[in-house]
Amino acid sequence: MTPEPVTPEAVTREAGPAEALADALLAQAEGSYSAEAAVGLLIEHGGWLARTDFARFVDVVPSFCDETVMMASVDWEAALAANLG
Repeated sequence: MTPEPVTPEAVTREAGPAEALADALLAQAEGSYSAEAAVGLLIEHGGWLARTDFARFVDVVPSFCDETVMMASVDWEAALAANLG
C-alpha cells in the first residue's frame, strides 16, 4: 500500500502531525550537513515538533520539483525572539 502524499493541509503551522513535519524538515535540509544535523536534533528531542507554539514558526510549502513532497523551514529568529523556553 502506497502512503498518501503529505499535503499542506496535513502539515500546517497551527498543528501539523509531528511525523509529517519531520519529513518536510528533512526534505528541506537534504544536502546540507549542518541543516540535516539540526533537523536530526529536533526530531530526536521528540518534543519540539509536536508543540503548536513552535509549529507556528515553521513554514511548509510543496517542493517546486515534486508537489507531493513537502518542504519545511524554521524561522529561528522569530522562534528565539518568542522565548519559548
